[in-house]
Amino acid sequence: MKIKSVSILADSPKIYRDIINELRKRGLTVLENGDIKIQVKGAEDRLNVLKYVGYIILLSRGKQEFNELLIGIDTNSSHPVVVVLADGELIEYKRVYDLQSLIELLGEILVIYPAKRKIIGVGTGNSYGKKIYQILASRYENVREVDEKATNSKSQFNKLKDEDLRAAYNIALRASS
Repeated sequence: MKIKSVSILADSPKIYRDIINELRKRGLTVLENGDIKIQVKGAEDRLNVLKYVGYIILLSRGKQEFNELLIGIDTNSSHPVVVVLADGELIEYKRVYDLQSLIELLGEILVIYPAKRKIIGVGTGNSYGKKIYQILASRYENVREVDEKATNSKSQFNKLKDEDLRAAYNIALRASS
């Protein structure tokens, strides 16, 4: 069952607001009388809030868990672009401004989007990319180096306008093979 909107009942106005803000960032609508009602209890910390967000995102796609989560990181600028593909669908992308933000974002992505198979692809066509790869490979499983050759080229399958976004998308796809 896919849902288009959700109603949330939370035991704290702060938790309610945090969940609403995270869902809005990801394009989901929260209504007073949504297709499905979620009761949130005890989500006092950010990690639990993100787990509820992930649960709602999965419900909105009619799933209990994604089969495959691909994360692509384009490192060709000083501000890497991160793309998240879940079961082949582009569900999130973001530009980060430092290494710590990148690590925090990856941690959140891995909590929000539960999947049977998770792969992180890092473009290593430059020294910055190699450094990011080494750091991430020491922290996470299934981190793969990806050759960035022609990743920002347009194709019939990838017509994204932003070159960095297009490259990160292609890096995610290449990491899965």
